[in-house]
Amino acid sequence: DGDGACFVITLPRSYQDAREMVAEFQSRYPSRMEDLSRKLQATEKQLLAYAQELSTRLAQEKLRSRQLEESLGEMEQTYLETIAALANATDQKDAYNLGHTERVTSYARVIARELSPALLEQRDFKYSLLLHDLGKIGIAEELLKKAGRLSDAEWETLKSHSELGAKLLSSVRFLAPALASVRSHHERWDGKGYPDGLRGEEIPLPARIIAVADAFEAMTSNRPYRAGLPLEEAREEIKAHCGTQFDPAVVQAFLDGWPQVVTWARTSQS
Repeated sequence: DGDGACFVITLPRSYQDAREMVAEFQSRYPSRMEDLSRKLQATEKQLLAYAQELSTRLAQEKLRSRQLEESLGEMEQTYLETIAALANATDQKDAYNLGHTERVTSYARVIARELSPALLEQRDFKYSLLLHDLGKIGIAEELLKKAGRLSDAEWETLKSHSELGAKLLSSVRFLAPALASVRSHHERWDGKGYPDGLRGEEIPLPARIIAVADAFEAMTSNRPYRAGLPLEEAREEIKAHCGTQFDPAVVQAFLDGWPQVVTWARTSQS
């Protein structure tokens, strides 16, 4: 009638007390202990079966993951081969430009290794190296091969290749990481470049690296209207435009990697 109930619970104060309480329970209720033991054994079997099932599923998932990684690796390799074919198609438009993309890529990788080795594994860096001049596909061959001085209108048309390249890539989702660097590889550290007049670190790092590699390649390659500069003279030109046309940190990385740059340059000229 509302008086409630009273319960007394005895708690062990030590491990020894707990052992004594368990022993007393076993002596008073042996049948219950047997039931509990059977239930524990059954539970143990269930847990073991569950663990085995989990182990099997984990092994299957690891296999699927490995197969997926292999498939993705094959797909990426296919993408890179496709990109390389596009780059080669661009170079083919100008007989004096054959091997340009490969040489720029080699110099840029030397710079990246000195400046920030992690770049070498980044997709946007790989793609932008191969595709930086893709827009030249849309430039008339007569203009690309012209030996004489370009008119103002012709120069503006040639300059448009960076914007055109980015536009061509914009509809290809997996190439999206390269868009900014393809568009910006003719920007200057002092803001006087094109097409957007970006300056300093507003310019993506891959584009700043390509700017140095591209300029060095252009200076050291033969053209219909002039012979390529000696390697050391081209190096001095790069140094002379440090802090104006080029990022000082990129120029320093170029200089630090100079022995490798020379090796690549002489290999491509042989």
